[in-house]
Formats: sequence, C-alpha cells, structure tokens
Amino acid sequence: MNPEATEILVVDDDPTTLYQIERVLKSAGYRVRKASTGRQALKLVHSIKPALVLLDVMLPDIGGLEICREIKSTTELQSTYVILISAVQTDSDDRAQGLETGADGYLVKPVMPRELLAQIQAMLRIRHAEINLEEHKEWYEMVLNSIHELVLCMDREMTILWANQAVADSLNLVLDDLIGQKCYSLWGERERFCHKCPVTRSLESEKPDHAIVDTPDGRIWDVRAYPVKDHENTMVSIVEIAQDVTDVQKGRQALERSEKLLKEVMAHMPGAVIQYGVDAEGDPLPLFVSQGITELMGVGPDEVLQDPGKVWENVPPDDAHRVYSNLSASLNDEMPFDAEFRVKDIDQSCKWIRISTVPYSYRQEKLWYAMLSDITLIKKAQEEMAYRAMHDYLTGLPNRELFLDRLEHAFSQASRYGNKVGLIFSDLNEFKPVNDIYGHMVGDKLLFQVGQRLLKCVRKSDTVARYGGDEFVMILGNIMSAQDVHRVAGKVTEEMQKDFVLEGVRINQCCSMGISIYPDDAQDAAELIKKADECMYRAKNDPELTYCFFRG
Repeated sequence: MNPEATEILVVDDDPTTLYQIERVLKSAGYRVRKASTGRQALKLVHSIKPALVLLDVMLPDIGGLEICREIKSTTELQSTYVILISAVQTDSDDRAQGLETGADGYLVKPVMPRELLAQIQAMLRIRHAEINLEEHKEWYEMVLNSIHELVLCMDREMTILWANQAVADSLNLVLDDLIGQKCYSLWGERERFCHKCPVTRSLESEKPDHAIVDTPDGRIWDVRAYPVKDHENTMVSIVEIAQDVTDVQKGRQALERSEKLLKEVMAHMPGAVIQYGVDAEGDPLPLFVSQGITELMGVGPDEVLQDPGKVWENVPPDDAHRVYSNLSASLNDEMPFDAEFRVKDIDQSCKWIRISTVPYSYRQEKLWYAMLSDITLIKKAQEEMAYRAMHDYLTGLPNRELFLDRLEHAFSQASRYGNKVGLIFSDLNEFKPVNDIYGHMVGDKLLFQVGQRLLKCVRKSDTVARYGGDEFVMILGNIMSAQDVHRVAGKVTEEMQKDFVLEGVRINQCCSMGISIYPDDAQDAAELIKKADECMYRAKNDPELTYCFFRG
C-alpha cells in the first residue's frame, strides 16, 4: 500500500506527543490529521474516514475507550483500525479492556518510532489484503448477477439472505424486496411446500442435494442445494441454485451458454479453477484447468490435464498428501472442504495457497470444482503480527510473555528427564548515564548489542530474553549441575568486559547477575525469578561480585 495515499488521525491532548508522532508519521510518508479532544476526533473520524486512528486513552472530554467503541460500532467506520495509546504502563487487564472495545493494537508512552511504524505497517498490510478480498467478493457477485441460473443464499429457516438478479427477473420483483422473505413464499406457499425440494432435504441431511422440482406456477426447475458450514462443521446457511428447464431445448441451450460463460469467467478470474470428474478407479480426474494455475502452481493447464500429479509437483510432500487425501474424500462424500498449503516458487521461496472445493452430482455424473487463490500476503501479515506479539521490538529477543512460556517448557523437560534449569537474571550497572550523556538512540543500540553478546554465551537451545528496561534473563535448560551455569556466567562476564563501540564512542558497560536453579531453589517460575532477582541485587551491591548464586 502506498503510504502517501493513507491518512492517519492522531488524537492526543498533549501537544508534544502530537508533534512527535506527526513528525515520525510524516517522515514515513503518511498524511496526518490531528485532534486534541474526543469531540474533535469523532467529528474528524466521521468526515474523513481515516485508514487508522492513533487514540490516547485519556482525553479531557470523551475517553479513548468510548471513542473506540463508537468507531467499531459504526458500520461505515468498521474498516478503520484503532491503536490505543496509554500514558502509563498498563497491566494485562487494562490492555484486555482496551482490546475488548474493538481496538486493533495497544501502545504505551513513550512510543518508540520503530514500534509505532511497525504496528501501523502490519495493520495496513492486513487492511490492504481485506480490501482486495472485498473487491474479489464484489467481482464474484457481479459474475453471479450475470448468469441465468437463480442463486439464493438462505438461513436454516429458509429466510433469503442474498439473491442474484436472475431471481428478481424471474419473479418480476425488485431485488431488495426479496431479502428477508421465506423462499417458499415466493411461490405463494405459507410453509415449506415440497418434500422433494432439495433445499428441504439438504436442511435435514446437511448434505448437498439435487432434484427436478415443479412449482405451483407451472414451471419446472432443476434445483441444487449446498449446505454451508462453519469451521466447527455446523451448518449456518444453504445455497440454492435453480434453472428453469420448462422448455427442454431452451434449458439445454441455457446450460451450454452458462458453461461457456463459466469457463470464460474461470479462465480470467483471479487465482485458478480446476474442474474434476472421477476416473474408472474412483480418483479425481481433471476435466478443465484455468490459465491461472501457471502463476499459482508453476505448471501449465495442459500439463495438469495430461498428468494430474503435475499440479502437486512444487508442493512439499506432506502438504500435497494432506490436501490430496482431503480432495479425494471431498469428492467421494460430496462434501466441500477448505485447506491451505505451500508452493515452492522459482526462486525456492514459498508462497501460501488456499484451496476451496464445491463438489456435486449431476445426472449420475460426479463433478467437483476447486478454487485456488494466493494468500501469501495475508499469511505473512498474520505471522508478523504473531511474532511482534511475542518478541521485544528493540532487540528482537523474546519478550517477557514468551520468556515465561519457555521457562515453563524448560521446567517440564527437566522434570521429564531428571535434569535442572538454570536462570540468570542480569541488569546493566551503568545504563542510565548512557541515556543521559549520549541519548536514547545510543542507549537503544547498546541494548541491542548487549542482547547479541548474551546470545553468544549460550547454546541455541537456551533462551535469552529482554525482561524489561535494561534487564535480561537467560534460561539454561537441561543442565546437570550449578557448574554448567558457572561457565555461562563466566562467559557473560568476559563478553561484557569488552568495550562497546557506539556512534564512534567507546562505552564500558558491565552487568550484575543473579542465579537460581530449578528445582533446587524453587518449584515454580515466579519464585525462581524472585530469587534470581534478589541475587542480582546482592551482586550489584557488592563490588567484589559479578554474579551471585542463590543459597537457600
């Protein structure tokens, strides 16, 4: 997304904060609007509909949580992202309360430019993907409105939720008037009128159904019904596709035109479409493959038609086996399915593909459609958001939440194999003067380099995390004795005695360490951390000590 086409509203009653955030955003190429009160903010949100709002929690008139709640409850503003900013350090309950109002992110002042821009960029990437999906949805609706078949989407009570233009044209009604009506009422019936209607049967069996149906107005319809299920396999709606076949010849011609149109649409639509039949052995047999398969899967349509296995040529074996097994089961059971899998590109990088299926039977013939689309951008955005939620933005090390999770895992492994876990809690001795003398940017670079040096002192299986401020913690898993921790503490001491060179300045920065060992010193994480922290302060207050073990 081009940042110059993106407008961001910054809401804060602190002029200094407004100025600092505006400068950071403008330097990154975003257009910025500002507001210092809640009322001013709401007025601007409704008038300019920004892509994203950076919203202070505490405002002089209307609270940030209330503003966020109104934005997220307004239909025309639901695509606007909101990041709450708090002036004080908040605990998990405060953050949860903010996110429960619908906020998409939460920051604490002072906001670091790198973290701010990273969160904004990640959210705008997701927004861009959502816009693309919405455009695709509109495009598919346009295609459905251009075909001759009647297409209706209904809930379990047969209330019409969506219908294409063909339904309105067939019944001489206005399309908007159809929404909310019962399907059977369109034919002058007061209740579900036809036991042989595939919609009625499909609602009972929760499986696709097909039948030729006579309606009270004298017309004959070829009707197909497809249940739609959620991720828990619960049916939430049903799709009915009906074709007027009163005149057999006209019905055949209409079917031929529809098939031609469908193939034309599939040949040019985003992604790719494969139509499958069933061969003599009961395996899926491709009958039609759209041109989009080349870009997505790296093989041509003709190659797939000649050798069906070619379509999986660039897919990792585990993914290919899983998806192909589901594909075969979907065809045999006549049930749709969705799956995601990886494809190796020409440069050996991987992209993510989503496959969705629509199987059905027609006059003793089983057919099955697979729709494939590239979801790499969405997956990357999701992975980036997940990574940033568990890692420190400044050093790239695990944050406190991930550290606690890995500590519990280390406990579990130690209990299972009869080993121990060492915990080193370290704190820089003279970090504040670095910030005061050389500035916070130099201080940030120092913290990054400290993290890198600590990583050099441990095994790949160990964990180095930033606990907060200038505090770091190290988890040494599967050790046999305290001597193993001694060796690591000695390495850390040696590494930290070397000068740091930052911005052309040599800085000497030692650290103090406190050490506790599971299960010798404590049986749970909180107690182990507390004892290591106490030992660290003991070492910090003793000029003769660099590190100190807990001695119960």
